Amino acid sequence: MQEWYLIDKASRPNALGGYENEAFEDWKGDAFEETLTTDLASDVIIYSHDMSESTNIRAIVQNNVADTALRAMERTILVSIGTLKGGDYIGFDDNIWIVEGRPGNNHIYEKAVLKLCQYQLKWQKADGTIICRWANFESASKYDVGQRVERAMTLPTNDFTVLIPYDEDGFTIEDKRVFIDAKNPPNKVFKITRSDDVLLKYDAKGGVISLLADRHELNIDTDRPDLGLCDYIDIQDPTPSPDERTVMGEISGRTSLKVGYRNKYSVVFKDKDGNMLEPAQINFSWALSGSIAESITLKVSETNPAEVTLFTDNDNIIEESFDLRVLVNGAVNTYLTITVIDLY
Repeated sequence: MQEWYLIDKASRPNALGGYENEAFEDWKGDAFEETLTTDLASDVIIYSHDMSESTNIRAIVQNNVADTALRAMERTILVSIGTLKGGDYIGFDDNIWIVEGRPGNNHIYEKAVLKLCQYQLKWQKADGTIICRWANFESASKYDVGQRVERAMTLPTNDFTVLIPYDEDGFTIEDKRVFIDAKNPPNKVFKITRSDDVLLKYDAKGGVISLLADRHELNIDTDRPDLGLCDYIDIQDPTPSPDERTVMGEISGRTSLKVGYRNKYSVVFKDKDGNMLEPAQINFSWALSGSIAESITLKVSETNPAEVTLFTDNDNIIEESFDLRVLVNGAVNTYLTITVIDLY
């Protein structure tokens, strides 16, 4: 140190010796872990997307004192690097929160945004299996008059944007009718009219599905408020085709779509033993999903419904992605993520 710095006997001892970066690398993790043992940190629980697995950890939860009502429904969380994924549930302060954004880190700790889950959605897959997901809700109809008129009917309006974890079962909620009502038994019914599963997809870092829920009317013939399920399917006697549980679709085609070019895609179906199934035996359809889906043209072959052609001439969506889906009996069976690329 004496050779590197101009100091005299009156100088106080200092830690500058030319190895500051190495010292930082050696102790940065320990410093944060030590912080987690103090009263700055709290005990939280990380839950998997279906709440089937849980892990108790220490974390620093920030923004607990909010300035506005909306801020009171949002937190940020600091944890050890590699702990969180988008779509994870966090149990904290007697509530369930969902990790909304993609977790990031500054090489010392990992940080993510949490949104409060106010209600648990409940629906059935086509085979009758019941799926439950805690969800975050925000009003998508803050400034309308609360009603819409359709011919001779006046219906209440109250649209929501909804966030749930990104997983295969979550895809099956699209076009479903669900109860969103804190009363017991519930009677307010909503239909999931949009599912955006590309916008908030973070791949290895998880993700969330953004939904839009539109107010619908209660159907006393098919809805079961006592069970919290709309369009109830009796598992003992399911109405959809039993083949749906064994049908496995596979889409063939390029994962990129050039602006101005047409790409062809096809789907084949197999049973659980890998035997080929004729498309004519399957009640299937094609669909596009994602924020740019409206900019993509999908044309089904007139001679072979198992083949489609995709096209776009919109060069404003280059580098953006969408999903090409195959639905069996109205439920998502398989999909292919496609990225729009430049012509050259």
